[in-house]
Amino acid sequence: MARTIAIFVITFGISLLLGPAGALSQKNTPDIKQKAEQGDAEAQFMMGISYKTGLAGMIAGTGAKVDYKEALKWFTKAAEQGDGRACNEIGLIYANGWDVRKDPKEAFKWFHESAKHGIAPGMNNLGRLYELGYGTRKNFGEAFKWYRKAAEAGHAEAQVNLGTMYLKGLGVTEDRKQALDWYRKAAEKGNAEAKKKMELLK
Repeated sequence: MARTIAIFVITFGISLLLGPAGALSQKNTPDIKQKAEQGDAEAQFMMGISYKTGLAGMIAGTGAKVDYKEALKWFTKAAEQGDGRACNEIGLIYANGWDVRKDPKEAFKWFHESAKHGIAPGMNNLGRLYELGYGTRKNFGEAFKWYRKAAEAGHAEAQVNLGTMYLKGLGVTEDRKQALDWYRKAAEKGNAEAKKKMELLK
């Protein structure tokens, strides 16, 4: 299952780049924490990101120590208020077993919830679970469906995954042209894997 872990770590990196962690600073963290404690879902999500990345420790002067348990606490609070991004982050924690027992079914549940909220990384991760049969029964048709939704939302990794589904004829009729088109879209966003795949298909 090492391949599965690697896949989700890559998604983690992407979600971090898209997350609002950069909005946290030593100056405004107390305000954000207060808002989070008062029930503000956005602030709760930001607190989760800060603990997931170690930024909370850096700001506090205790070093960049990642605290997934504290991150999970805040992500759960935000998810309970309908934050789809937080649902995706919870899915990542359970999929990778970050300071919790690895739980494929729990990961599937949270990625599915994230996907229902239209969160592109969540849709891509759900597609990956269906493709691999991780936490659910393998279903290439469902994998294709969710990859496509995420790809159409502009998610580069999903565009690569969708291209591969077309290339291999998984959940869809094999179509080399469609595969190249989706690889090209991802490559235009700077995705290195997509560029490699295009080179191999020349």
